[in-house]
Amino acid sequence: MQFLTKEAIKSQAAKPRVEKVELPEWNGFIYVREMSAKARDAFESSTFVFDKKGNLDKNMANYRARFVVLTACDEEGNLVFSPNDAEWLGEKQAATVSKIYDAAQKLNSIPTGETLEKNSDVPADASSSD
Repeated sequence: MQFLTKEAIKSQAAKPRVEKVELPEWNGFIYVREMSAKARDAFESSTFVFDKKGNLDKNMANYRARFVVLTACDEEGNLVFSPNDAEWLGEKQAATVSKIYDAAQKLNSIPTGETLEKNSDVPADASSSD
């Protein structure tokens, strides 16, 4: 192996890795793709937000569908959904959407909820005791 210069890295093809996800419950399959660093940062910044007091909070609303929209693709890696599709996709069966999400999560090395809870400064049971 050799040291990669800026030019060598810049010239690398941006084609993402793609994996097939079988969905027999929908009588077909779909692919999921690897996200670019920029797309992942945008997704994460939409998921972790600051509340009015400046505390870090998680925006988990329609989380799986929002992630699937950013990773579901055709065999060539072209996205098949637009951001607005997350709304209706979130209304589909949780188990099937989760199957797509799980495959994309693994491909993109997104930590599981359990890992996030362990590494977060916010306790998992941060409920008020008033």
